[in-house]
Amino acid sequence: SEKQGIVMVNFYNQYVTCSSTANLLNVADHFDYIKKIAGYKTVGFGGDYDGVSSLPTGLDDVSFYPDLVAELLKRNWTDVEVKAALGENFLRVFQQVEQVKSNSPGDDEPIPYEQIKNQCRSGYGYEKQSNNGTPLVLLPSVVSLMYLAHYLLM
Repeated sequence: SEKQGIVMVNFYNQYVTCSSTANLLNVADHFDYIKKIAGYKTVGFGGDYDGVSSLPTGLDDVSFYPDLVAELLKRNWTDVEVKAALGENFLRVFQQVEQVKSNSPGDDEPIPYEQIKNQCRSGYGYEKQSNNGTPLVLLPSVVSLMYLAHYLLM
Protein backbone atom coordinates (compact mmCIF):
# COMPACT_ATOMS: atom_id res chain seq x y z
CA SER A 1 0.00 0.00 0.00
CA GLU A 2 2.96 2.36 0.41
CA LYS A 3 3.41 2.37 -3.39
CA GLN A 4 -0.31 3.12 -3.89
CA GLY A 5 -0.60 0.44 -6.57
CA ILE A 6 -3.40 -2.00 -7.33
CA VAL A 7 -3.81 -5.77 -7.52
CA MET A 8 -6.49 -6.67 -10.05
CA VAL A 9 -7.95 -10.01 -8.96
CA ASN A 10 -7.98 -12.34 -11.97
CA PHE A 11 -10.76 -14.94 -11.95
CA TYR A 12 -8.93 -17.68 -13.90
CA ASN A 13 -9.45 -20.91 -11.94
CA GLN A 14 -5.76 -21.82 -12.03
CA TYR A 15 -4.84 -18.47 -10.48
CA VAL A 16 -7.62 -18.58 -7.88
CA THR A 17 -7.05 -22.11 -6.55
CA CYS A 18 -4.07 -23.52 -8.50
CA SER A 19 -6.49 -26.13 -9.86
CA SER A 20 -9.06 -26.46 -12.63
CA THR A 21 -11.98 -25.62 -10.35
CA ALA A 22 -12.83 -22.57 -8.26
CA ASN A 23 -15.91 -20.73 -7.05
CA LEU A 24 -17.06 -17.27 -6.07
CA LEU A 25 -16.09 -17.84 -2.43
CA ASN A 26 -12.51 -18.61 -3.46
CA VAL A 27 -12.37 -15.31 -5.35
CA ALA A 28 -13.80 -13.45 -2.34
CA ASP A 29 -11.03 -15.06 -0.26
CA HIS A 30 -8.47 -13.42 -2.59
CA PHE A 31 -10.14 -10.03 -2.13
CA ASP A 32 -10.06 -10.50 1.66
CA TYR A 33 -6.41 -11.53 1.62
CA ILE A 34 -5.27 -8.55 -0.44
CA LYS A 35 -7.33 -6.20 1.73
CA LYS A 36 -5.79 -7.71 4.88
CA ILE A 37 -2.21 -7.49 3.59
CA ALA A 38 -2.24 -4.17 1.71
CA GLY A 39 -5.55 -2.45 2.43
CA TYR A 40 -8.76 -1.97 0.48
CA LYS A 41 -7.22 0.76 -1.68
CA THR A 42 -5.03 -1.84 -3.40
CA VAL A 43 -7.64 -4.31 -4.67
CA GLY A 44 -9.61 -4.31 -7.92
CA PHE A 45 -11.88 -6.48 -10.06
CA GLY A 46 -9.81 -7.96 -12.91
CA GLY A 47 -12.00 -10.80 -14.16
CA ASP A 48 -10.11 -11.39 -17.46
CA TYR A 49 -13.27 -12.71 -19.12
CA ASP A 50 -11.78 -12.22 -22.57
CA GLY A 51 -8.63 -14.20 -21.97
CA VAL A 52 -9.12 -17.29 -19.82
CA SER A 53 -10.44 -20.77 -20.53
CA SER A 54 -12.08 -21.55 -17.18
CA LEU A 55 -13.88 -19.39 -14.64
CA PRO A 56 -15.07 -19.93 -11.09
CA THR A 57 -18.54 -21.32 -10.54
CA GLY A 58 -20.80 -18.37 -9.82
CA LEU A 59 -18.70 -15.86 -11.81
CA ASP A 60 -19.56 -16.89 -15.35
CA ASP A 61 -19.56 -13.29 -16.64
CA VAL A 62 -19.83 -9.71 -15.38
CA SER A 63 -23.54 -10.14 -14.70
CA PHE A 64 -22.44 -12.12 -11.62
CA TYR A 65 -20.53 -9.19 -10.10
CA PRO A 66 -23.49 -8.33 -7.84
CA ASP A 67 -23.14 -11.79 -6.27
CA LEU A 68 -19.46 -11.15 -5.54
CA VAL A 69 -20.30 -7.71 -4.14
CA ALA A 70 -22.97 -9.29 -1.91
CA GLU A 71 -20.40 -11.80 -0.65
CA LEU A 72 -17.91 -9.04 0.14
CA LEU A 73 -20.61 -7.10 2.00
CA LYS A 74 -21.43 -10.28 3.98
CA ARG A 75 -17.74 -10.33 4.92
CA ASN A 76 -18.07 -6.83 6.40
CA TRP A 77 -16.65 -4.86 3.50
CA THR A 78 -18.03 -1.31 3.64
CA ASP A 79 -19.72 0.48 0.75
CA VAL A 80 -16.61 2.66 0.42
CA GLU A 81 -14.34 -0.40 0.22
CA VAL A 82 -16.53 -2.15 -2.37
CA LYS A 83 -16.78 0.97 -4.55
CA ALA A 84 -13.01 1.30 -4.37
CA ALA A 85 -12.55 -2.30 -5.53
CA LEU A 86 -15.16 -1.97 -8.28
CA GLY A 87 -13.37 0.88 -9.99
CA GLU A 88 -12.23 3.80 -7.89
CA ASN A 89 -8.86 2.19 -7.13
CA PHE A 90 -8.28 1.50 -10.81
CA LEU A 91 -9.13 5.08 -11.78
CA ARG A 92 -6.86 6.49 -9.05
CA VAL A 93 -3.89 4.38 -10.14
CA PHE A 94 -4.31 5.14 -13.83
CA GLN A 95 -4.63 8.86 -13.15
CA GLN A 96 -1.25 8.58 -11.40
CA VAL A 97 0.13 6.54 -14.32
CA GLU A 98 -0.91 9.26 -16.76
CA GLN A 99 0.80 11.92 -14.62
CA VAL A 100 4.03 9.94 -14.49
CA LYS A 101 3.85 9.12 -18.18
CA SER A 102 3.52 12.75 -19.14
CA ASN A 103 6.36 13.84 -16.84
CA SER A 104 9.05 11.22 -17.49
CA PRO A 105 10.31 8.81 -20.11
CA GLY A 106 9.38 5.14 -19.71
CA ASP A 107 12.10 3.09 -18.07
CA ASP A 108 10.14 0.15 -16.68
CA GLU A 109 11.60 -3.30 -17.09
CA PRO A 110 9.61 -6.50 -16.67
CA ILE A 111 10.43 -8.92 -13.88
CA PRO A 112 12.49 -11.77 -15.37
CA TYR A 113 10.34 -14.88 -15.74
CA GLU A 114 12.80 -16.97 -13.72
CA GLN A 115 12.06 -14.77 -10.68
CA ILE A 116 8.27 -15.20 -10.82
CA LYS A 117 8.04 -18.77 -12.12
CA ASN A 118 6.24 -21.25 -9.85
CA GLN A 119 3.55 -23.96 -10.07
CA CYS A 120 0.70 -21.45 -9.95
CA ARG A 121 1.95 -18.97 -12.57
CA SER A 122 1.90 -19.35 -16.31
CA GLY A 123 4.52 -18.15 -18.74
CA TYR A 124 1.87 -16.20 -20.67
CA GLY A 125 3.45 -13.11 -22.19
CA TYR A 126 6.97 -14.50 -21.85
CA GLU A 127 6.70 -17.26 -24.44
CA LYS A 128 8.07 -17.01 -27.96
CA GLN A 129 10.02 -13.83 -27.34
CA SER A 130 13.48 -13.33 -28.71
CA ASN A 131 14.24 -10.34 -26.50
CA ASN A 132 15.07 -11.98 -23.15
CA GLY A 133 11.54 -11.69 -21.78
CA THR A 134 11.01 -8.00 -22.40
CA PRO A 135 7.36 -7.57 -23.51
CA LEU A 136 6.94 -6.25 -27.01
CA VAL A 137 5.03 -2.97 -26.97
CA LEU A 138 3.26 -1.41 -29.94
CA LEU A 139 3.31 2.34 -29.97
CA PRO A 140 -0.15 3.99 -30.05
CA SER A 141 0.62 5.45 -33.45
CA VAL A 142 1.32 1.99 -34.89
CA VAL A 143 -1.92 0.64 -33.45
CA SER A 144 -3.83 3.64 -34.84
CA LEU A 145 -2.33 3.07 -38.28
CA MET A 146 -3.32 -0.60 -38.16
CA TYR A 147 -6.95 0.31 -37.38
CA LEU A 148 -6.98 3.00 -40.06
CA ALA A 149 -5.57 0.60 -42.64
CA HIS A 150 -8.14 -2.02 -41.68
CA TYR A 151 -11.06 0.35 -42.23
CA LEU A 152 -9.66 1.84 -45.44
CA LEU A 153 -9.14 -1.60 -46.95
CA MET A 154 -12.60 -2.94 -46.09
